Amino acid sequence: MEKKRKEKLLKKMRSSIQQMVKECGSLEELELAFFKKEKEFENEQKIFTRIKVPYDMIRESLEHRWMKFESMRRNLQKITQNTFNMNMGKRGHAGQLKFSHKEETLTISVRMNQGDGKAGRKVKDMKSLSGGERSLSTLAFILALGTECESPFRAADEFDVFMDAVNRKVSLRTLLNFAVDNPKQQMILLTPQDLSEVEEIREEIKGHQDYHEKFIKLIRMPR
Repeated sequence: MEKKRKEKLLKKMRSSIQQMVKECGSLEELELAFFKKEKEFENEQKIFTRIKVPYDMIRESLEHRWMKFESMRRNLQKITQNTFNMNMGKRGHAGQLKFSHKEETLTISVRMNQGDGKAGRKVKDMKSLSGGERSLSTLAFILALGTECESPFRAADEFDVFMDAVNRKVSLRTLLNFAVDNPKQQMILLTPQDLSEVEEIREEIKGHQDYHEKFIKLIRMPR
């Protein structure tokens, strides 16, 4: 009885071996396939090693560049914010720029001086400002951006059209001082308003080291 059971089990094992040989191949074929795959793996490993070295260098360089970019972006953000507030402060106002790089948005808020040393409420919607106040804020913002933007020339068309006489004179002084501080950039200003105040401002900036007689050229269109 025991002998028959063993023979039956052996027969079953042989049948299983034959089935596996049909499906996977013989031991010699498996060994040959193994050595072939092992060789392919070694070749792929060598290729991977050759690629990994420059890849790691590029990745480290990219990370370093990204860190430098973020640092530069933070510095430019601070400079632009401080310049904007400084430009607004020349008329006793205050301004703030809030950058959101994640949402790719910029929020501008200003606090306009109401006179007699009284600061007005903080305004985030530029549409709620008067025409002159909005023009002055826009000018301060553009000059703040222009401080860190390389360009051979700058142009402004009718920048003072909605300004009163006081804000207009302050804006002209701000623009001409910006121009004399950046002598390598040409500034073109177009305005339908009177230009008599330019001569007064010219006298103020004559002492600047980069000022010269041809620094300001006025061109009046015939009426």
